Amino acid sequence: MLPPVWKLKLDSPSFLDIAARSGHLRDQNQQNICAFFKRNDDGQLTLDWPIFAQTRHRQLARFVHQPDLKARQIFRLMVLELEPSLKENVYNHINPGNDWYRIHCPGYGQEAHVISVPSQSPAG
Repeated sequence: MLPPVWKLKLDSPSFLDIAARSGHLRDQNQQNICAFFKRNDDGQLTLDWPIFAQTRHRQLARFVHQPDLKARQIFRLMVLELEPSLKENVYNHINPGNDWYRIHCPGYGQEAHVISVPSQSPAG
């Protein structure tokens, strides 16, 4: 089965559309929004709403910069082990005995955050 094709037609483009096409807005407020779809048992496609909302509203960045420790939040993340040279020369001096990872939202690869997890913990 072929994936669905989405088409959008604008009868008369707005000033925002014209500015975006001409390149005036390319460097301002660029934002990737992930839209993953899941196929249900009945064959219908359903939007993975949590990851759509997370990337649309930049929830991970907000949480990292202003954490609300009382609120419970679940994030879908890309997790990469930190480069060995960085671990050895920089981060192991800060917190020895930890494993170090770089996490980021799937929509924002350039906006990564470094985290540490105790090596002997279940998460490590």
